[in-house]
Amino acid sequence: MSAISWLLVLSGVLLNACAQLLLKAGTNSVGTFSFTADNVWPIGLKLASERVGAGIISLPLFPGMDEDDVERVCAAVSEVLRGAVS
Repeated sequence: MSAISWLLVLSGVLLNACAQLLLKAGTNSVGTFSFTADNVWPIGLKLASERVGAGIISLPLFPGMDEDDVERVCAAVSEVLRGAVS
């Protein structure tokens, strides 16, 4: 085994150890949780939808919107995006 291969393997092992320690610290801060038949479905849906919800934006659109409504929505979106960039 060459020195570079050995260093790559050692780096991978150390990164894995750090990840495991961080994961353990995270689970300790959350505490224990028991899955039951009553809470598996709602929690599973919440976990599955959080990732999707983080990347989706829904704008109010309907036929009765007038020009003022459109301007208000555009201004609100611009304000949020300016805050995200700065």
